[in-house]
Amino acid sequence: MVMRRWFLSLPVLASMLVPNSSWAAEELPVEELAVQTRVHRLVQAMEFGFGSLWTMTGCDGAILVRIEATTNDFTEVRIDGITAAQALAIDETSVWISDQKKGAIFEIDPNTYSPVKTIRAPTMSTQGNMAVGEGAVWVLTADEFGDALVRFNARTGIAEAKIALPSGISNVVVSDGSVWVSGPARHELYRIDPRTNSIASTVELHDAPSFVASGEGFVWVFNQSDSSVDKIDARTGEILANIKTGLPPGSASIATGGGYVWVSMRDAPVTQINPRTNALIRRFIGGHGMGGQVRYGAGSLWLAGGRISRLQAPN
Repeated sequence: MVMRRWFLSLPVLASMLVPNSSWAAEELPVEELAVQTRVHRLVQAMEFGFGSLWTMTGCDGAILVRIEATTNDFTEVRIDGITAAQALAIDETSVWISDQKKGAIFEIDPNTYSPVKTIRAPTMSTQGNMAVGEGAVWVLTADEFGDALVRFNARTGIAEAKIALPSGISNVVVSDGSVWVSGPARHELYRIDPRTNSIASTVELHDAPSFVASGEGFVWVFNQSDSSVDKIDARTGEILANIKTGLPPGSASIATGGGYVWVSMRDAPVTQINPRTNALIRRFIGGHGMGGQVRYGAGSLWLAGGRISRLQAPN
């Protein structure tokens, strides 16, 4: 394991946002966002936890980078055995990394950056193919028998259940006592009950649902066909709203935090949604390739797309 540590001085914020109700649903240049720091790394996957942003970077996606939110200092560690990371997940004790090429899930100690254990699993090649929660690691897999969600015991690494799902699944999250899996091929969202390890309900969505996020009391799904966002009651599975973002059709990431829902697309790095009123608040456009992945943590938005950008989250 090779580790490098870097120390960055906190820059003066680029330009401060001034709340203004006339900006509602207005397109603004990305330069209006306050930049807190940037790290020039190519990101394969990222997640926020333990007071830090964690990313897998590099052309081979085998370098783990931790950016500490309090200082913006970052540490780089090459993780032996990882060849191509697709997803990161974080629970109370560990950082989890999926590697589709190796067909494995790696558990990493967040203090020593050392592998704790390796779980063999034929993971799918999609981002978001893994989630943790309810005492388990949930992995989307694909083999000659079809697509499935496999439940591994987070402590022992033993496979405890394999839940067959329709083909074309892409993203999984754990929220509010359920496991949620998007199915773009059939335009559906599957709600898995972890007590029975079976499909509890199926939600019909707009075309091509992809990334799923949870927060603010709801489950949120981004639809690639029209770049809309479906708001779903986490208790009942009922669709409560379909929110038009005004973005062009395509791939985007979605996250929650700070009282808002955030969507990030390349060259449209930040779209802000009010989860209580379902209103589109602001859209920030530009950035020369900025955007595509988004996470919220420590009061900031963290974006990937050519480089890692930490932004002051607009109010």
